[in-house]
Amino acid sequence: MIAQRMVRYDALPPPFRSLRESLPGSCESHEKPVPNCRKRRKRRWNRSSSPMLHWPCRRRSRPGGKTFMHHEQAGQSDISIDMRFLQRDDEHEASREFTLRIPLLCVLGLAFYFGWIFCLFWSPVLLPSAAVGDFEAHAIRTVMTVAMFVAYVAFGLFARFFASRRGELLLRLTSLLCCPFGCAVAVLPPAGDLALPALLWCASGVGSSALLLVWSKKLVILNRKQIIFSASGAFLGGSLLLLTMSFLPTGVAALLVSSLPVVSVLLAWLVLSPSVTFAPPDEDGAGFTLSGREDPIACAGLDEAPPEPSGPADGNEADGTDRFSFMRTVLLAFAYSVGIGFVGSSATVHAYYPYAVYVIAAANALAAVFTVLFLVRKSRDIALILTEVFLPIMLVCIFVFSFASYVGQLACLFAMFALLACHDIVDIASVSKSFRLFDENYVKTFAVGRTLNGLGCTLGWIVGTVMCFAFPGDPLGRMFICFALVVLLVVATSFAVFHPGPLSYVREVRLEAERSARSIALEAGAGRALELSTRIVAGRYDLTPRQAEVLYCLAQGRNAGYIAEKFTISAHTAKSHIYNIYNKLGVHSQQELLDIVESEGVPEGPQTVLDVH
Repeated sequence: MIAQRMVRYDALPPPFRSLRESLPGSCESHEKPVPNCRKRRKRRWNRSSSPMLHWPCRRRSRPGGKTFMHHEQAGQSDISIDMRFLQRDDEHEASREFTLRIPLLCVLGLAFYFGWIFCLFWSPVLLPSAAVGDFEAHAIRTVMTVAMFVAYVAFGLFARFFASRRGELLLRLTSLLCCPFGCAVAVLPPAGDLALPALLWCASGVGSSALLLVWSKKLVILNRKQIIFSASGAFLGGSLLLLTMSFLPTGVAALLVSSLPVVSVLLAWLVLSPSVTFAPPDEDGAGFTLSGREDPIACAGLDEAPPEPSGPADGNEADGTDRFSFMRTVLLAFAYSVGIGFVGSSATVHAYYPYAVYVIAAANALAAVFTVLFLVRKSRDIALILTEVFLPIMLVCIFVFSFASYVGQLACLFAMFALLACHDIVDIASVSKSFRLFDENYVKTFAVGRTLNGLGCTLGWIVGTVMCFAFPGDPLGRMFICFALVVLLVVATSFAVFHPGPLSYVREVRLEAERSARSIALEAGAGRALELSTRIVAGRYDLTPRQAEVLYCLAQGRNAGYIAEKFTISAHTAKSHIYNIYNKLGVHSQQELLDIVESEGVPEGPQTVLDVH
């Protein structure tokens, strides 16, 4: 590339002529004629016609500046400086730019799913006060959370069957038939017995669990950023659906809410249809390509591939680390689900309507936007960020909620809903990336990953119900309940993050530190070995101290430009040192020099690299 813009080949001394021939970017290695410098510079300034450097980051080099070096430096100097410039430019832009393929049908289908879940838990139209009382509505929703927990356990036990074709069809039928049952309570005449409404809502809970497992087949083949973007968009759409459905007439709202899971299942069938196939990633890792009916409408034109598993050489160690990370994620999800059950139970008291609906919708929408703008650019271990930053804020909000005023309680509900929604989005991405821990069984992955969510939501809902109805006007009793909940969440998260047991994050950190120490030791050993070899060669061929330093740079693959910059000398002096070294060693290229360093730079006797200080 840039090496073509050098001084004339016949004007170089013989050693540099050989060195020039050995460089991979030399002019002699190209069959086509090289354009002159002026035309090439003009074409590089025109960004629409400039050639694109194919780096993994897929960014083109910036024209001007240090990209174009003058004839005082050797060819490889230009390439190395250009690489450093691009790396620096890449580091500057890496935090601002990335590309992603967003499956729009998946976002739309998940939006209907989350809209259904939001209405099922928090909408007042499905359990109107004319049909059931406030306490009865909380009891019915508590039974529903128990049914969801039991359903996840059952699906996990028979995961192999439900991952088959027949099992997948059964999951879809379960979602279609069971989900709408809960909406029938809104149109049924009031009854004193709660057995029938509780049974109908149990069916809705089982259907909701099955619907998530239906979508899990799609989620496990997406990469982490795609899942976060899709889940965030779905949370935003679900918030709008919740806000829309909560203020419609009861009959119309019940009919529309009951259609949400049906539409979601139909979209899942369209996305997962055999006519929509995924091709394997390209050789350069460009990403998945879609073919079939989904191709023209399912993607937003962005492309990032799901990362291939590239673990370390020790597969057992990597698998163990992944399992520890997954168990930590599940335990943290349990703690957060306790919080969301408590917050949801507190917010659905009729005293907070209709403001609670606005608060819940706005909090989930804010969480979706915040997750896209901030969390998606962080490292993969976002659960630790949530634990260190968000969990203390949520615990403070829970405690303040016990004695705050009406407006203060609404503010606490808003903050807690936003924080819990952020965690739920990240938790879905974390669970889906544990796909390979369960023999690539997507049903077992999500059934195991969401089982403790159902249990935690049940416990939190019970705690919230007890606080709201057992201590309605007792600030001391409410404070005691909130304090006990805070202690429970702190213990659960501390066990997941800091406990020195087999599920410990500390163990994962220790394993990572050991791997880093080994890699650093190997790199340091290689550097000491190269330094020892160059010292031996310099002593055998009577090189001056300055020539020995230049030899070490040449052995590292450096060139005249780098040497001149490092030792603060002119390029002509650096070339003279290189020329004298070539004469003393009797070589004509840098490759021959490297051969001498490798073959003759071997210490005599039992001395090893670790003995050199």
